[in-house]
Amino acid sequence: PLEDLVADRVFRPTQATASFVSVKFPVTPSIHGYGLRHRPDADAWDRWEHSGPAAGVMASAEDVTKVIAALVFEDGALADIGQAMLEAPVEVCPRFSQGLGLHKLVSGAGYSLIGHSGSINGYVSFAYARPDRNTVLFGHLNRDCEELRDSMRRAVLLAEEFAGSE
Repeated sequence: PLEDLVADRVFRPTQATASFVSVKFPVTPSIHGYGLRHRPDADAWDRWEHSGPAAGVMASAEDVTKVIAALVFEDGALADIGQAMLEAPVEVCPRFSQGLGLHKLVSGAGYSLIGHSGSINGYVSFAYARPDRNTVLFGHLNRDCEELRDSMRRAVLLAEEFAGSE
C-alpha cells in the first residue's frame, strides 16, 4: 500500500517519526485552521483533506524540515530524488519555476529557495531550503491565506538581499 511505500522511501531514510499518510483523524494533537471561501472565520477541521489527491500527508514541522533537507541538500539522503524532481521545471514567471513537487524561487541576488507549499481549507504551509546555507524555512499558517505565505517568502528573499552575504 501507499502508506508502506512512503514509510520505506521517505519517512525512514529521513528519520521522520511524526508523520502520517492517508490518516483521516491523526493520533496526535493538531491545530485547527480557519477560513472557508464564504466564511473566513469558520473552523475548517471537518473539511480537512486528510486523504485527498496528495495522499493526505500530515507531518510535524521538524519532519517536513528533514524531508526538504534530504531532497534539496547536496548530501541529503534523498538528493537523487530531489534532483529528478527539478530536472524539467516549468517556468511560471521569471524567477519562479515548478518541478515535480518542488518549486524553485531565485532572488535578485541569484541565490535559490527550493521547496514546496500548499493550501487547503483553513491552512497554508510551506517549506523552502536554501542549499548554499544548509537552511530550511518552514511556515504553517492556520488561516487560508496564500497572500500571507507569499509575502513571507518575499520578506525572506528581500531581507537577505538587503543584509548582504556573510
